[in-house]
Amino acid sequence: MYRTLAAMMVLTAAPAHAQPAEMSARGLDAIEILKKVDNATKTVQTVQYTGRLEGKAAADSRTLLVEGTVLLSGWVETGTRPLRGVPKRYRCDITTTDRHSGKTRRLAIGADGESFYLIDHDAKKIYAGSTPDVLGSISRPAVALWMREFIHPEPFSDEINGDDQVLRGSKRIGDEDCHEIHIIYKGAIGEAFWWFSKRDFLPRGVQRVMNTPAGERAIQQWQITNLVADPKLGEDAFKLVIPDGYQKVEGNAP
Repeated sequence: MYRTLAAMMVLTAAPAHAQPAEMSARGLDAIEILKKVDNATKTVQTVQYTGRLEGKAAADSRTLLVEGTVLLSGWVETGTRPLRGVPKRYRCDITTTDRHSGKTRRLAIGADGESFYLIDHDAKKIYAGSTPDVLGSISRPAVALWMREFIHPEPFSDEINGDDQVLRGSKRIGDEDCHEIHIIYKGAIGEAFWWFSKRDFLPRGVQRVMNTPAGERAIQQWQITNLVADPKLGEDAFKLVIPDGYQKVEGNAP
């Protein structure tokens, strides 16, 4: 889903992913896999996984490394543009690492369908409210770790209808043996290298490549492990639980 590129929080200048001398397969094989992936992903209502997002380039000292657990459920349309939305309910617990300074930050964001909250573990502060504005800009790394394809109504329509799809071979992501498919999106607006499990046809990662306004190549890579589709959850899985010693603060997070 190329729409997810709008959520990329940091762009990193880099050379493009090298094209292989010989493609392992083209066209039909890749499309058949993508259709299986699309169908498998559409059956998922709730997803839980461990995610990792990082810049993949020589200049990636300008980016954040984001790691953590993600729980997403349902889909809510936002704005007037079709098929643009957010998870109805979510909980993300992440650690960010600044590539330049090495400084880390721990936070969590959540929504239970009625309210939104952010927990700043370093400051031991909690922000909660009835709109997502309460999450502030510091929530962006957590949002960037979402793989919205899992809950999107048309998860891989952009990939299936792209200008080119090439099955490049296999790649190991965690414990999963995955198909690697190279996508050129319609209108050459960007490209991606997707990894889909050969076992359940659900996504395990993606490397997105796009052009910056300055004409440079920008690359970011998501990897997913410990994936559980439609996990059994307790009633309070998305609810705010205030840890001991934390202070609830009025207003929005910074």
